Amino acid sequence: MINKRLKDGVRGCYYALRALGLWLLLPLFARRASPFDADRVRRIAVIRLDRLGDLALTLPLLAALKRRWPSAELTLVCREAVAPVAQAQPEIDRLMTVRGVSGRTGSVLDRDERMSLRARLRAERFDLVIDPLCGEELEAALLAWHSRARYRLGFSTAGRRLFFTHAASARGKRSFLAQQKALASAIGLELDPDERPRLRVTPAEREAALTRLCREGLDPARPIIGIHPGGYYPSQRWPLGRFLQLAGRLERERQWQVAFFGTRAEERLIAQIGMEAGQRVAVFFGLELREFIALMSCCQLMVCNNSGPLHLASALGLPTVSTMGPTDPIRWRPVGPGHLVVRKPLWCSPCGEGLCPLGTHACMTAITVEELFEAVNEQMAAVGRRVAASELVGDVS
Repeated sequence: MINKRLKDGVRGCYYALRALGLWLLLPLFARRASPFDADRVRRIAVIRLDRLGDLALTLPLLAALKRRWPSAELTLVCREAVAPVAQAQPEIDRLMTVRGVSGRTGSVLDRDERMSLRARLRAERFDLVIDPLCGEELEAALLAWHSRARYRLGFSTAGRRLFFTHAASARGKRSFLAQQKALASAIGLELDPDERPRLRVTPAEREAALTRLCREGLDPARPIIGIHPGGYYPSQRWPLGRFLQLAGRLERERQWQVAFFGTRAEERLIAQIGMEAGQRVAVFFGLELREFIALMSCCQLMVCNNSGPLHLASALGLPTVSTMGPTDPIRWRPVGPGHLVVRKPLWCSPCGEGLCPLGTHACMTAITVEELFEAVNEQMAAVGRRVAASELVGDVS
């Protein structure tokens, strides 16, 4: 933990010095920002080069942009790996994708791809380019600057203000959605107070998912509890064996249907579950991202670690039960009602580290199967009450 504090101190000093240096350069490189004129916005680009959860949580901002400028062309710049999330979104007119390699909070592009993307952005002659990353990384901010767009919007963290014509402060502990609202307000754009991510699944995708569930022996007319046991960092993952114990109890004691899901990137993990679970649960692995999303949409509840699929499930309007250990609960709690988060407020959590600095993983191992079992029971009872209420309204009408 001492090493972590030392590393955090060095990182903080670096960003402070960088911010000072960029602030001194501001008068030389940043042109004077003209007042924002909404009538001059015809072409918009949003640069989101990070991971699944970040893109899912940016959907409210994209929807608000399209509502404000319905006739403008809205382009999303993202990695190929996460682009399928946006394929069915009506607010997105066009995708501009890069291969990229997902980093800690941004994307690392090789030199050729970076130069190519800069040229593509400049050639498009966008009126408004937005970098919604609320962090210290410079890559997306530099891309926005190279676009030469009339208006460039982003957060001013650690000197990034140099690259934007309009910027928002990232100070203070806020949720991801609150950060996006603050960013939008810098150009006079208001997000709805009850705004939350809304992810679309096409009727054809839904029908194909229902057919596949039936083929695997599941009955879509009965409740299905989906489980995604993965997580980008090892520190985010609840022990795999406990997910299996939880699934066994849900089937044995509650007679609920349980299905494990995983994308192609998690094929080995989900295959291991299949071998250990035998015939007790349904296992779907090696899924394309759109297949994964469509299958999740057929569940009544998703159980996840705090990872991208948790935020996809939330954007689908599904209730969730999730674990949380090293992750900041203020920023990364699922958006909207109907979510139960099980976490232990230990002195060392949240640390934000990909590997436990203490080597104990205590913030996750302290979460018991019983706690998640009770949380699932509570959520399924709430699902039952909502179904009963909707049926009652239907009878009255």
